[in-house]
Amino acid sequence: MKRLFLHVKISVLSRFSLWIERTNHLVVESIFTTSKKIKANDVEKLLKELCENADAIIEKANKYSQNPNFTQDEKDLAYYYFLLKHYSADYESRFGLIPPIQVFNEHRMALDHFIRAKSYTGTDREKHTGKAADHILRGLLDILKLNCAELKEITSKRHSLFPLKVLGGASDGEYIKEFVKLQNTAESKLYEAKCIEANLEISENQKVESVNKFIYAFVAHNAWHEFQSKKMGALLFHSAWYYSIKGITVIGSLLIGIAAGVVANHFFDIVGYFTK
Repeated sequence: MKRLFLHVKISVLSRFSLWIERTNHLVVESIFTTSKKIKANDVEKLLKELCENADAIIEKANKYSQNPNFTQDEKDLAYYYFLLKHYSADYESRFGLIPPIQVFNEHRMALDHFIRAKSYTGTDREKHTGKAADHILRGLLDILKLNCAELKEITSKRHSLFPLKVLGGASDGEYIKEFVKLQNTAESKLYEAKCIEANLEISENQKVESVNKFIYAFVAHNAWHEFQSKKMGALLFHSAWYYSIKGITVIGSLLIGIAAGVVANHFFDIVGYFTK
């Protein structure tokens, strides 16, 4: 009996390994389908596009999840996994952070249900595959929200480094207008995504819609962050100019104060000299 159970377990794990291997192949194939041989310079360009263009990554996720050998639940699982893998890698590489334990817990529970699904047939198999997809979905939503939170924190910290006069004076006031516009867009898109997330139990289509809304929120946060990054040079220049003018003013005031003190100290001597 134990041997039979071990044989079944090994068989399930073997099938799961083949499925994951096929999934990883599809991830790479779906991202880099533009050419059989991609130059190193093009890799950065393609990855940049995936961060800046929500429609591009959604299209690639859709394309790779529509494998004819997958059931509908497996297609949902593949769609979420494709995105989770990409945004987890972005989180780790961009911020130098390891995703928190809840994301790994979702992976673990998804794996548990996936193996259970391979052990069953019929409705039980579909049920566990669906549960695996739901766990990957929750992990994906977590990592998307974490990416947005990190981008917002970095952008806000940079913003607080500069005086309001510097921020208002940069690019004749156009910088702060665009900054606030991008900030409002990012925060409103994140709010919209969270509102849809609150009703995830309604339908599978709404789950996908929620994911896509969070992707648009991430892209908006990334645009907000990138705009500030590109303007940092101008902000530092204006900041240096602002403090230099302020320093000249202080030195000028100090010199005037010293001169006034000297005159006051010798006031009667000076008056006496001129009245002789």
